[in-house]
Amino acid sequence: MLSKAVIARLMTWACLASVATLLVGAAAIVLAEFGGPVWAFVVLGVWMWTVGLPTTLAVLLLTSVWGNIPWVPTGSLGAFFVCAAVLAFTFQIVVFRWITKVLKSMAGRQT
Repeated sequence: MLSKAVIARLMTWACLASVATLLVGAAAIVLAEFGGPVWAFVVLGVWMWTVGLPTTLAVLLLTSVWGNIPWVPTGSLGAFFVCAAVLAFTFQIVVFRWITKVLKSMAGRQT
């Protein structure tokens, strides 16, 4: 069982990682619009496909279903942003918690 302090730190790091990834994604879109340098996309891509992978996958998943469900009306762009942020944070928490459990179990086996 994870202690409350570990869970608090975990949620803080997950929140920071998801916000950073959303900002990195926005920066990549702006740079693409204005013809940014290739090296910038490499740096941004490395972040988005490593630490930011859960957030990236959450946004891609939401983008694929947003407006494609027949009985659910398409919301505004603001509603999409809120849903994307909440889903990204949730994915990031789940992955960070899983990584913490795996690292703790590996540390327990080594002793």
